[in-house]
Amino acid sequence: RWAENEARKHCIEMGNDGKLIKGRVDAQTARDGLHKSMHQLLDAYDGNDVMIFAHGGLNDRVSAIRRAQMLGPWFQANGILPIFIVWRTGFGESLANIGEDFVNATFPALERAERGRVEKFFGQLAHQIKERSDRGFEVLAEKVLGKAVWSQMKQNAEAANQRDTATGLRGGMRELADYLKARLGKDRSGLRLHLLGHSAGSIILGHFARDLALFTEIASVGLLAPACTLKFANKHFVPLVEKGRLDPKKLYIANLSRQNERADRIGPYNKSLLYLVSRAFEVPRKTPLLGLDDSWILDCELNGPDNSTPKVAAELGSIDTPLHQSLLLAKLGPRYALTGQKPLSDFVRTADPKKRNEQPDVLAELQSLKDLSDLRLPKKLIKHMNLKPLTARDAIHDVLSWRAFTKSHPIDYRLHLAPNVQVQKIADISAFEPTAHGNIDNDLEIMDWAMSHMIDTLKVPATDLRES
Repeated sequence: RWAENEARKHCIEMGNDGKLIKGRVDAQTARDGLHKSMHQLLDAYDGNDVMIFAHGGLNDRVSAIRRAQMLGPWFQANGILPIFIVWRTGFGESLANIGEDFVNATFPALERAERGRVEKFFGQLAHQIKERSDRGFEVLAEKVLGKAVWSQMKQNAEAANQRDTATGLRGGMRELADYLKARLGKDRSGLRLHLLGHSAGSIILGHFARDLALFTEIASVGLLAPACTLKFANKHFVPLVEKGRLDPKKLYIANLSRQNERADRIGPYNKSLLYLVSRAFEVPRKTPLLGLDDSWILDCELNGPDNSTPKVAAELGSIDTPLHQSLLLAKLGPRYALTGQKPLSDFVRTADPKKRNEQPDVLAELQSLKDLSDLRLPKKLIKHMNLKPLTARDAIHDVLSWRAFTKSHPIDYRLHLAPNVQVQKIADISAFEPTAHGNIDNDLEIMDWAMSHMIDTLKVPATDLRES
């Protein structure tokens, strides 16, 4: 385990709006500090593999640095230079950032002293919320403040990768991309860049990967229970592969199984954080997420010999076939907003009144399909479906596009099926806790699997570590 000072050398810290934080006393600006730190790390490193890790949401600065302390030595032992992105996603931090943004937007001309008093109020409120742990306030925080906090996280992720045209200032990730572009062009042409993100980390890395792809190939991209939407994945990750900037075999995703997602809980909410994001924080409600297996994989596609690596079934044909689209509507439509405000009943043809009693319950019949070994009945049923009400803006097209991509490109997709994960191994004593969205990046086997996409042979598997 690294000491905190050593871990911080490998951390790039950002504050509200993704702005770099100056963490070095020998640097005149935050940008100067980033350049000095990266120079020192790369000059002392004699390998070629650099891994950039972005933690997920609801992680404050202390937790993020602690993760770097634990994971850093393991990456280093395997010949990989780790860089950890420490961005503001803690609940209290995000609430304080909302207050800062409110002050900047609403009172741009406030005197510094007055601005400080208003910002102090929001900071104190954030501290009080962090200290409160009663059940009632957890419900309030998730249902009332949750959407604002989630929007703030996504805004920080995007801003970190942007350049402010008015001020000329750049977000922390944009500064890193510009530095790497200059370094690669100068003397590190053999450098291989690996991206690994957990949960909301997929969002900040999705924006970052877009900038990297403008000047270099990306060696690998790993997403652990990604909290991004399928629309975001189609916009940011699919082009990396289709434009030849990322080998599809080096795009890998690990999700919890739907059983584990539903067995997880966050506060009083009896499902995982991703379900809360989909059903409460994103717009529209019930938005399909890349990290939710049941938002794009059908239950009838989980009946193969190895359910841990499900794939889009070839039997369903291309995504533009009535069979493919009808099954998605029937099986995913009740759980996810695939058709905008249109009810599923709009997609079933109105039966002739004389034959109404003869028409089957088409949606129920399709929903009950257990496997794809015999498609004669579904093919008959879809004659009663009417797909004309679908529009290009309906979310079903995000699902169809992602399914088409995974069907045509061999990405490595894995479901975590184990009921428990090993999270520590100290002095031959193993500690276990229930599988949860928040600790999938602590799972030893998952992390070994992730590293196997970066290097050919692991020198030190995570399962061999005394602390992991």
